[in-house]
Amino acid sequence: MTDARNKKYLNLVVFLHHSCSIYVFLSFKKNWEISWKDIKLLDVRPGKGITKIRAKSSWEIQIHNETGEVLAVNYRRSDFFESLHDGSWFHDNAKLGIFLPSAIIMLIMSLTGLYLFFKLLPAKLGRKKKKAKKEKITG
Repeated sequence: MTDARNKKYLNLVVFLHHSCSIYVFLSFKKNWEISWKDIKLLDVRPGKGITKIRAKSSWEIQIHNETGEVLAVNYRRSDFFESLHDGSWFHDNAKLGIFLPSAIIMLIMSLTGLYLFFKLLPAKLGRKKKKAKKEKITG
């Protein structure tokens, strides 16, 4: 059991070595130095056997957990749209100061609109039935 754990630990060290050397290539720094501060997200998925390393420079590297082989290197363009969607692109306080109150107001407006729709729907259907009966009688 300990040999399997040591093997997995050794593979993780090899994996981190590969990922850091690749990230140095992707960091586009003049001095080519890297630190853990440059990494935004480390997403380990043991079930799939891959680990995703997302850098603050919007580059993402996918690496096989056991072999350390680089599976994909991609530039993430969706981060901009995600930050615009949640309000963090403007300012971190914009999420709670602008977007949260707007979302609450939109929720209230939707709920009151549904309430009015279902409250007035029976009355509207009743008027149509009365009108149809009246036309049937007179017509």
